[in-house]
Amino acid sequence: MLAWGLLLAAPLAADIAVVTGKSTPIDALDEAQARTLWLGNIERIDGIRLSVVDRSDAEIREHFYHLVLHKTRGQIKAIRAKRAFQYAIAPPPELPTDDSVLSWVRAGENRLGYVDAAALDGPVDDSLKILLIVKVPKRSKEP
Repeated sequence: MLAWGLLLAAPLAADIAVVTGKSTPIDALDEAQARTLWLGNIERIDGIRLSVVDRSDAEIREHFYHLVLHKTRGQIKAIRAKRAFQYAIAPPPELPTDDSVLSWVRAGENRLGYVDAAALDGPVDDSLKILLIVKVPKRSKEP
């Protein structure tokens, strides 16, 4: 019983960090820019072509979609299907873990991904920049 109570009192997720490699020539991103990038409405900021990766992990993806994109998973699937059909635009690749996203970001230029901010606890290594922190509301304790 005690373990169940602790689980229910746990936060849904830590905050979400949008990260890129050190060589990417932008130093910050606001939520509106992140939204338009992940929705596929733009692919450039300040003339710099950016590539994004999505998450296959349901919890962090759902938080990111809700808090940044203001959409549900179903709405995002519909938007991306329409773009694929009308414009032959492929959806962003999906990666399962924070480590896989960080590896993908480090492996190329101008790549952006989102991870659990707890994955970046401690000093961020020299190969990464944090562009945006999205605050995830904590779950309240169940009665």
